[in-house]
Amino acid sequence: MLGGEPLFFHSLRHFLASPLVERTVLVVPADAVECSAELVNSDFGTGEVEVIAGGAERQESVSYAFAAMRDSVDVVVIHDAARPFLEPSWIEKTVEAVRNYDGVIVALRATDTLKSSRNGVIDTTLDRSLIWQAQTPQTFKVEILEVAFEKAKRDGVTSTDEAQLVENAGGKVAIVEGSTFNLKVTTKRDLVLAEAILSMEADD
Repeated sequence: MLGGEPLFFHSLRHFLASPLVERTVLVVPADAVECSAELVNSDFGTGEVEVIAGGAERQESVSYAFAAMRDSVDVVVIHDAARPFLEPSWIEKTVEAVRNYDGVIVALRATDTLKSSRNGVIDTTLDRSLIWQAQTPQTFKVEILEVAFEKAKRDGVTSTDEAQLVENAGGKVAIVEGSTFNLKVTTKRDLVLAEAILSMEADD
């Protein structure tokens, strides 16, 4: 829960409000499909969101959602439900930019000095001006994403984001600058930060 409601509600409502989004698929653990569907239907209305069971890994879960909608859309926007501070403009900007690229992701410029290390010993210092931290949403043309998933399955490749799969398939992926507030809530500390951001937004 975040701000008294399920964490995924915060980003879900932006997708449902966007005039660019025709279909919305929510992927949850298999044992959470029924209760998640009840929550969604209660707050957003029946039939607004398709709730389906995911897989063991993110890549598998996204591929299930993709399979559910790929025949009815031209572009797919993928977002982590654990990133509650989605800015609606990111949907618009990535969808607009994907006209000229195979994919477009939201990402954050690296600000810390970055080191490459093996066995606890520094190999080299990386040029941080070239480094971006990938976030979501990540937006792709259906054709290249289908090729990317098929290639990954064929090659036995598992990735933590779809942009890498599209890159591996020869796709060209561009960047839209994100925000430090676009955090992914994965720990209790992250949840404390999210509550602080939500409180700050409420005060504004």
